[in-house]
Amino acid sequence: MIIDVSNMCCPRFADFMCNRRERGMAIIPIVVPKFPLSFLLCFRGLSADDSHHIFDTGSVMLQTAYTVAIRHCPWCGADLRSFYSNRVDRLPVIKVGDDAISSPDVVFALVDKSEEVVQRAEGKSP
Repeated sequence: MIIDVSNMCCPRFADFMCNRRERGMAIIPIVVPKFPLSFLLCFRGLSADDSHHIFDTGSVMLQTAYTVAIRHCPWCGADLRSFYSNRVDRLPVIKVGDDAISSPDVVFALVDKSEEVVQRAEGKSP
């Protein structure tokens, strides 16, 4: 995914917006039915491509992702809703249900699915 840095509040925010499918930290803009544009600061223990290597043994719960809603950019301090309210069409927004805020797995499943759709549209294999 290519993000135009000139439309972002700062270069670091743009970097982490592009990291959605990778292991580590990412920023994911979402739209939830009850709220306008929101942003999640996400931490992912496995990349989307590596998640199939973990097998469910049923004996141990393994948390590989964590999300938290943020209001300001962690690097430059910009108020995210104010800054991006007229730039929503330039963001890789994920539309989610109300339950997604409390479930990182739902958010990342939607992110991974949306990336596969984009890759197919561009003629790439997911």
